[in-house]
Amino acid sequence: MRGRGDVLILDDSTDEEIRKGVDELEELGVKVFRRGTRRGYKAGAINDFLKVYGKNYDLLAIFDADQRPVNSFFDEVLDYFSDEKVSFVQIPQAYTELETGVSVGSYWQQQPFLRIVMRGRKDSAFSLGSGTVFRIKALEDVGELDENTVTEDVATSVDLHAKGWKSVYVDKPLMWYGEPPKDLRAYLIQQSRWSLGGFQLLSKLLKSNLSTSAFLDYTAGWMYWFKEGALTVVELLAPVIFLLLNIYFIKIDVILYLLAYIPFFLSTLIVFVVGAREFYGLKGFVYHQTVELLAFPAITASFIAWMLKRKKPFAVTPKKSWKITIKSRFTASHRFNRTRSVGYKRSYLPA
Repeated sequence: MRGRGDVLILDDSTDEEIRKGVDELEELGVKVFRRGTRRGYKAGAINDFLKVYGKNYDLLAIFDADQRPVNSFFDEVLDYFSDEKVSFVQIPQAYTELETGVSVGSYWQQQPFLRIVMRGRKDSAFSLGSGTVFRIKALEDVGELDENTVTEDVATSVDLHAKGWKSVYVDKPLMWYGEPPKDLRAYLIQQSRWSLGGFQLLSKLLKSNLSTSAFLDYTAGWMYWFKEGALTVVELLAPVIFLLLNIYFIKIDVILYLLAYIPFFLSTLIVFVVGAREFYGLKGFVYHQTVELLAFPAITASFIAWMLKRKKPFAVTPKKSWKITIKSRFTASHRFNRTRSVGYKRSYLPA
């Protein structure tokens, strides 16, 4: 990275031992940025960094501590910024440490999203919070990262798309390492945060100036969380209430229902199987559906918190505990809120 830009750790740690370990990385030429507050958590740390040093760079790459790019990462993504309207480039995140059933399920849950959904979002591919390279000018145009939500990545993406900026999703394996949630607690924390941020997005969507296709894409994302939370509760309760109390949620002619539903079910199933056949089989489907079912109580709780206008504190998904060591490649603990960023100097922008 030397000569092309600067590597920085935005460290919000409160643990003195971790802070000392981070400081040792300065011997490798890594710069450490700290602030006197944890306002805004990850988004706030990045925004505070940009306020101080943003004018020195054109591009900002963001990596969570457990997401590690391959050597060719920047060679693959920088050319996209030759289009002055591209605000950011996003690559798929990697889950490589598949040590438990939950981590395997998390991996398979992400595959249809990363391989199909994000590739199909031509006008609305959004930042995933890690593996994103932002044009700093674009962030400044929308007032930097949104600090009023627990998922600043997608919220800021809406702001950028609403102002006419474009994004690019590059579906290439440009991460060589990544940690999924390792147990059910970690998985539920992750899904709770993601779903709450998804629900919080609705008011922004309704006020935004998005194109029709982008608005529908983002609304479909909101509906995903609604389906996996509140609607799943209804799906589970409806047959129980009917059997115990003989109360109908809906009445419809059986023949009419079958005539309408069977073609819809078969067509969507065929499209999904054909689209996912190269990377997603029965094993992946079972793991995927299992972890989603386990997540519905946490997602429902987030829906209730959103309805009551309660803000949950930012919670980092628990990961393995790493000691920070000085090697040719460095590793960083993911405790608290630590983000690794790379600023790219103007001389390295593509012509």
